[in-house]
Amino acid sequence: MSYISSERKKMLFESWLNEEPDSLLWLQTKKLPEVYLSFLSKDQYNKEVNLFSFTSLSKEHLFSLGLTNPTFRNRKKKRSENEVRDRALEDKFLDVVDNMPWSEKFSFLSGAVEQMYHGNVNSIFVYGNPETGKSYEVIKKLDELDANYKLYKGNVVKGVDDLFRILYNNREDKILVFDDADKVLTLDPNIWKTVLENKKEREITYVDVRRFRNKNMEDVEPIFTFTSGIIFISNNPKFDDAIASRSLVMNMKLSNDEAIAKVESTLDDFLPDVEMSIKKEALEYAKEISNGVKNMGYRTVETIIMARNISPDNWKKQAIWLISSR
Repeated sequence: MSYISSERKKMLFESWLNEEPDSLLWLQTKKLPEVYLSFLSKDQYNKEVNLFSFTSLSKEHLFSLGLTNPTFRNRKKKRSENEVRDRALEDKFLDVVDNMPWSEKFSFLSGAVEQMYHGNVNSIFVYGNPETGKSYEVIKKLDELDANYKLYKGNVVKGVDDLFRILYNNREDKILVFDDADKVLTLDPNIWKTVLENKKEREITYVDVRRFRNKNMEDVEPIFTFTSGIIFISNNPKFDDAIASRSLVMNMKLSNDEAIAKVESTLDDFLPDVEMSIKKEALEYAKEISNGVKNMGYRTVETIIMARNISPDNWKKQAIWLISSR
């Protein structure tokens, strides 16, 4: 099909609205793919409007009238009925978020890290599905800035004492990055409430000073001033409200298509020791199998490359085996 202008699509949509007496009722009560079928059957030229464009035009029309469709709200979680008074306006905001390009999200993340480097942000919380390069983007920006930072991965922080020592040893104008931060976030919410306060100097106190005196921590003071920044990176969207309210929280969840596009955009830097022809071949195969993989991204492409290196004659089948075994 040749290019169809947005003006042409809007004209066809508005004609349908005017000619179909039940169109507004359908848009408010039925699922849009179902309404789209009725739209297609109304006029042979309506096929020039695809489902994506029909959905966008439908939402724009409903929102302009202060209306919405209950199916738009199926994705919402952890929200009581009285938190939002204007449902249509809320759906309009969420539609903006849903259509935000992945590149814009990661550009903003990079800018937030730079603001932390300059002392304007105390805490950043980044979460989303695996393999999308969240950690890579943060570390890359810190390295570009030549920032004074420390990286702590996974469960390296065993308990409150470990956390307190880390905070004390890095208390002055550093950036602490907790990657796979799920455990460290649960250690003591009261410490985090103080650490993440929105002011330059925060006074940190060990949870129980008397207990502290009886532990082997002679090199650590039980009360100290903290001026460093904190970055949490997680695959888990569940986190304490006290932490969320004190941090810049960014949902970096990407679809498989977006994740592949991100890998492709960084292919020169990704696995620099691997030949570009091999990386491109692996990326093309990742695109081919994308619809059958739950989380597509950097590690999946790397797994495909490993399978190719290990089994050159049968690597596609072996790659699927490795990916499904994770």
